[in-house]
Amino acid sequence: MNKIDKKYLYYSLGILFIIFVWFIGSIIVDSEIVLPKISLVFKTIGELFARGETYLIILRTFLDILIVTILTLILALVFSLLALRFERFKHFFSPIVTLLKSIPVVAVIILFLLMVGQRFTPYVITFLVIFPILYEGIYSSINAIDKDLLDDVKTVSNLNYLVIKDIYFPLSKPRILVSLLQSFGLGLKVIVTAQMIAQTKGTIGYQIAIQNTYLETKGVFAWTIILIIFVFVIDFILHLIIKKTKDKIY
Repeated sequence: MNKIDKKYLYYSLGILFIIFVWFIGSIIVDSEIVLPKISLVFKTIGELFARGETYLIILRTFLDILIVTILTLILALVFSLLALRFERFKHFFSPIVTLLKSIPVVAVIILFLLMVGQRFTPYVITFLVIFPILYEGIYSSINAIDKDLLDDVKTVSNLNYLVIKDIYFPLSKPRILVSLLQSFGLGLKVIVTAQMIAQTKGTIGYQIAIQNTYLETKGVFAWTIILIIFVFVIDFILHLIIKKTKDKIY
């Protein structure tokens, strides 16, 4: 058995262990409200996928996190380049990044509900949470590029579009993709949490909140599993992209 086979074997054993604990726990608790049986949850998942509305809800949640991540990535790239170009700006911006990393998410969700309303609150909160990850990831990735190479580049040209495209981006791409992977997974959890609290209709977070309100725990579990599968698929795709990028470079 090679290394890859062992990896998937232990991964599968981990999943089976979770299912086993869930199965035993549901028997011991014996309450559908507290911990529903696996069969009921998967039956609910089947019912959800039989409805066309479910796919629209998943698509909307995906588009929401995709839009926020792309916009945040662009802003993080701009601010990272400014911090690399101007040391004073880096020191000026550092406390702001530290503040964003420290703020309590739930308290800020409630605050922004009053400021921007339930429609835009999930976007704003997700931006505030993943921006520091992307900013620091991009900054450290570019800053880790060989200084001798950068000195050679500076003798030819100052920081411009071609230097960013042909030098900075290719060399820092693997680390940036890792930061993107981390921020996407975290951002999805944050945006769903914000949707739950803000009651943003037509989203996974809203569906979980509604199911919880009516004590439909099997529905909460069903939507949570759908979300986990969704995150797993996205993570798998991003991991493949990262691996291919590293193979091209090395």
